[in-house]
Amino acid sequence: MKKDVFISYSTKDRPLAESLVNFLEGHGFSCFISSRDIPLGATWAPYIIDALEEIKVMVILFTENYNKSVQVDREITVC
Repeated sequence: MKKDVFISYSTKDRPLAESLVNFLEGHGFSCFISSRDIPLGATWAPYIIDALEEIKVMVILFTENYNKSVQVDREITVC
């Protein structure tokens, strides 16, 4: 299913990211968030790449945790 918004965040900021998804989806936007849209135990890369290829907008929750994360650098590189 194609999503409107990709939420890029540090897992340390998951509660904030989930609040943002709730807000956006409450206003009619469909969101991709890894904690919900990648099955537990699955290899994350194919899901991230597919989502990034289909989204309209990427929202980055740029926090201190995000700035220190190696994983989120990979997401930005794919864009």
